[in-house]
Amino acid sequence: MADNNGAVLEDVFAFAKQQYGTEPEYLWLREPSGAVLRHKENNKWYAVMLRVARKRLGLSGDGAADIMAVKCDPLMKEALLKENGVMPAYHMNKQSWISVVLDGSAEKDIVFGCLRMSYDLTAAVKGNNRTVPKKWIIPANPRICELENEFDENGEIHWTQSAKFIKGDRVYIYIGAPVSELRYECSVEETDLSFDFGNEQMNSKKAIRLKLIRRFGKGEFTAERLRELGVTNIRGPRGITRSLEMLL
Repeated sequence: MADNNGAVLEDVFAFAKQQYGTEPEYLWLREPSGAVLRHKENNKWYAVMLRVARKRLGLSGDGAADIMAVKCDPLMKEALLKENGVMPAYHMNKQSWISVVLDGSAEKDIVFGCLRMSYDLTAAVKGNNRTVPKKWIIPANPRICELENEFDENGEIHWTQSAKFIKGDRVYIYIGAPVSELRYECSVEETDLSFDFGNEQMNSKKAIRLKLIRRFGKGEFTAERLRELGVTNIRGPRGITRSLEMLL
């Protein structure tokens, strides 16, 4: 594989500026190539860039590699660590952070998807203090849900409260393979509910009540179209991109 060290890093910086209006900050005199990306609103780091000797990372070849440390959703960590170029965090908490090698070994969808995930996770306000509604995408498994029937009968559904939803949030439901399309727009009507999901493990979790706002037509927002709009790796609740928001 060709060494794209440096080029991928510049692509990440360009993406961060376009999507979030943030630029790298160089904080360490002893590490002139080290940089952080931080939120403008809360100053939290959502990515840390370091240049590390490949041998220290357990990688083949000589020289150094640029890596990007990002915060990771625990539900996605195991799957992401199986991807090329993704490894446990370097110099960060390995329980909640991972590292992505920026030498071309990780696919661009993985690189940018991890950056978005970290941005969303570090933007979250602790507790339930958020008052401004947010727009989310959540995945649904077509093999275990009957959303169409539930919406036809009741106009609403109950869903596990797997993120820090508040009343007034908009939730867009993505149906996984083989459908692989965004199909429903809903509003969050209630949170912190007890609900009988008919599953002992699921019943231990809180629920939200989602009211159907509209259905999207077949082929309107396919997985390919969503990738073009910067939405990839829909494996858990995540915020939407600005490009997608403009079309909704």
